[in-house]
Parts: sequence; structure tokens; C-alpha cells
Amino acid sequence: MSVGNFAAGNDNCRMQLNISNNKQSSSILDLGTHQDFHPDIFYTNKVEVDMKRIDDYISTNHINRSQYNFMNLDIQGYELMALKGATNQLSYVDFIVSEVSETELYSGGATIDDIDEFLGFFGFVRLVTSMTQHRWGDAFYFKVSD
Repeated sequence: MSVGNFAAGNDNCRMQLNISNNKQSSSILDLGTHQDFHPDIFYTNKVEVDMKRIDDYISTNHINRSQYNFMNLDIQGYELMALKGATNQLSYVDFIVSEVSETELYSGGATIDDIDEFLGFFGFVRLVTSMTQHRWGDAFYFKVSD
């Protein structure tokens, strides 16, 4: 197993990570509708982080792609960008659990419809969705074809 210390995205660069007062809501993106649902949560600081494409991290570290057929994404609205940086790996993945939102919980963040559409191009369908009262939750995707 390999663990990398980077922000997953669709580019290799340096980015500002917004640090939230509760630590759980920290994100590359600004708060969107998140502020409406949780006005007590706000950003307190910013730190610069390395962003990498998952595909590039796997290649650079000579990781055997075929050993990893599951992805779990919970990265505060940046899930679609991480998936876009992992298109090679998606051919090996059979199952994905991703945090999803019906609204732009984070400004510029993908909605569940955006993620459904993108993953559909790779043969994934959403089988299970568990949403909170705040219109975000988790979705389970299964690959039905390549």
C-alpha cells in the first residue's frame, strides 16, 4: 500500500487549502451553500499544498494499478476534479464511494448530477445514495461496463 501527502485534483500544481474552524470542512474551494446550512463553520487560515493527479502519482511511484479497484472520495467539493485526474485508474476501478451534493456546497464544486454524468462515461452507475437534510451525502457507484 502507498500513502501520498497531496491534494488530489486534475492538475499538478500548488494550491491554497482553506482551513476551517472545525477542520472537517477544509477545502480547496470557497464555501458555497455550506454557509447557509452551517453558519458556525468558516475558514480561519490558508496553507499552500501540493496538488497532484492521482494517475501521475501512481505512475511516478510505480504503483501496480491493477491492485486497486476501489476509490473513496470525501474531499469537500473537489471529488470531480480528483476523478478527472484519475481517468487512467478508473479503468481498473470497479467501485467508488464519493461524497456528493445536490447543490454547490462549495463554490464551483460538482453536484451529484455532474459526478453521475462523468462516471457514466466510464461505465459507472450510482446504486445507492444516502443524503442528509442539508442536501449532501454519500453515493455508491458500481462499474457495469468498460
